[in-house]
Amino acid sequence: MAETAMLTALSAFLAGPAGLSPAPAMAGVIDPVNDAQDLPALVLDLPSVTRLELGLGGGVETVEGALAVESTVSLTNPTLAEVPGLDLLSADRTRLTLPHGGLVRADGTTGPLGTADIQVRRGNQTLTLSAEPGTQAEYAVDPIAGRLTFGAAQPASGTIRASYFVGAWEREVIRLEGTLRLTVLDGSGTDVATLSDQTIAALTGESRPAGLRRIALVRLGAVGPENPARAGARAREAEFSFAYDHIADRPLSAGGVIARVPITSALRRASLDPDTGVVVEDTVHDTQTFVGHEGDA
Repeated sequence: MAETAMLTALSAFLAGPAGLSPAPAMAGVIDPVNDAQDLPALVLDLPSVTRLELGLGGGVETVEGALAVESTVSLTNPTLAEVPGLDLLSADRTRLTLPHGGLVRADGTTGPLGTADIQVRRGNQTLTLSAEPGTQAEYAVDPIAGRLTFGAAQPASGTIRASYFVGAWEREVIRLEGTLRLTVLDGSGTDVATLSDQTIAALTGESRPAGLRRIALVRLGAVGPENPARAGARAREAEFSFAYDHIADRPLSAGGVIARVPITSALRRASLDPDTGVVVEDTVHDTQTFVGHEGDA
């Protein structure tokens, strides 16, 4: 979810790259409960947030390059959740179709893949890339089809985990706007004031996370008294208006290897009109959806 991803990104920034001193013991969406372990703490939440449409296409574009992907296939049930009836593993268990095709090298170029471009593990065992696989632990790869060929049949159980790069993917940009609330908690009022000033400067400064397109302080509260419900800490709240772009990169729908292909058949038929004795011809169209490997359609 874009909202959760935003809070996670900001929390990670404040926990390290922001360079706050002292560094917070906690930074995220959880209130502190233990004053010895959890303070100082920074708590983020979104009192109000709206998703904005980004024009035609809804902020989705196709990107080319090299996107790192990791896929896991069960050898017990080698199917995709989206297409449960389609086996990714051949009947003789020597060929495995990955969920994505169009594999590229790590630098985005095309051609034969090397060990820097693809890694395959079966359980805890790293399998060996080979032009001519001869054993169960060796495999060759067809990068265009996204298919692994093993030297021998794979076992009936376990998992195959493959790490590789795809050359094209969908990038969706979700624009969020609303109010971001920051709560700074610590045992000392002076420490709360100092840390809150640092945190505000970090969130509004030039080194803030790239997704924060716009942010402005709109409310800054006073340091409050000790609160037993919040680890006995003193707290200060600040609110910001913001615009944040959440970017989600996704390999193209099941990679182009697994496809839903509409197949339309046309049947010409003739019938005799009983009133006129004229033969009437027409065409009946029927469309069904093929689900499977593109090469089989």
